[in-house]
Amino acid sequence: MRNISSFRKALWCGAAATAILFALFASVLPPGGNYAGMLGAQTAQCFMPALIAGWIGSRGRQPRGWATVAAIYVVAFLVIGGFSALGRERRTVVAAAPSAQAGTDVIVATVEEIPISKAAVARVYRQRLAPYLRAGGPGSAPISLKSLGLEHGALQQLVDHQIALREARRLQIEMTPADVRARLATLPAFVENGRYIGEARALELLARHQPWLRREAVLDEFRLALVIERLEATVTRGLSGPERLQAYQAFIDRARSLARITVDADVLSQIVRETH
Repeated sequence: MRNISSFRKALWCGAAATAILFALFASVLPPGGNYAGMLGAQTAQCFMPALIAGWIGSRGRQPRGWATVAAIYVVAFLVIGGFSALGRERRTVVAAAPSAQAGTDVIVATVEEIPISKAAVARVYRQRLAPYLRAGGPGSAPISLKSLGLEHGALQQLVDHQIALREARRLQIEMTPADVRARLATLPAFVENGRYIGEARALELLARHQPWLRREAVLDEFRLALVIERLEATVTRGLSGPERLQAYQAFIDRARSLARITVDADVLSQIVRETH
């Protein structure tokens, strides 16, 4: 009977510790995320070893075996959770807008099962590389520029784009077709002699700057850019200047650390080799 009683105390103690630790984790994670699976798996990893330790303690007639369960459980939860969080932080999150993907292209990475193509990373990499080539001349590139890690910056740029879109969906931030067309008509680049040049010409000009996109995807890409702009305004309301930029980046960083990511480092390295 003593063993059964200790085992029951261990169950109650583990359940209470679970509730407290879930509450603590929820207080530091961005709201709205799907954390149940993550925390549930972590609980399963820690709970059973702690129960076994408590059962062994009760068999040895230690008067505070159930309290030992609580201590072991809490320590295991925090240690495993710490390593899990560290692993998430050290992974590189990558994604790109589906409209920018080529269906048959090689995939560099996925984030939440959304792929990013080799072509997309290579394009952003070349954009980041161009200023260095112009500054140093054509013959200055290979060894020194490879050491800059520009491919990782290209990857990060695509990451933040997709993470922002995911957070916008979570917060139900949207731009209707009417919103997009109204904004298009107010941009100075599309106004001549005080009059809007019209949607057809505006989309033609946009397409010239994004030749990798299908014509029908140009307007949708513009809509996504406006969604991200609205997200930034929402999460940094009341802030301005550097404080606003820091707050938005911190928001994206937190969301990125929780994403499920896979990265093919070999394909990423190929981009650098093929460019140079």
